[in-house]
Amino acid sequence: MSLLKLVAVDGARRTDSESRKLLHLSKMYFEKAGADVYLFDQSTELLPVYDESEASVEHPSVSRLVSSVHEADVIVLCSPEYHGSMSGAMKNALDWLTLLSEKGNLRGKVVGLM
Repeated sequence: MSLLKLVAVDGARRTDSESRKLLHLSKMYFEKAGADVYLFDQSTELLPVYDESEASVEHPSVSRLVSSVHEADVIVLCSPEYHGSMSGAMKNALDWLTLLSEKGNLRGKVVGLM
């Protein structure tokens, strides 16, 4: 049986954020349960602001985010709460995922929110 592929997208830019700690703890549990987990950490994977320009679309962090989400069976989105909503970093990452529209978006994927 193949491993369940999971990508965890961190919506915090601060390296010491509580949501990042929660996501790292969750990653350990997912791996213990046998999942193959890729953590897209926005404190090190700096995404350009979404604009769909050719240079931005080809940015290495954009490519890693889009390809890892495309290949995943499960996507976990974890964001701190800012003014009653998600962080700007998470919104920007979700905007970049519109590049998946030619690949079926998130159809058939399990999505968890933290």
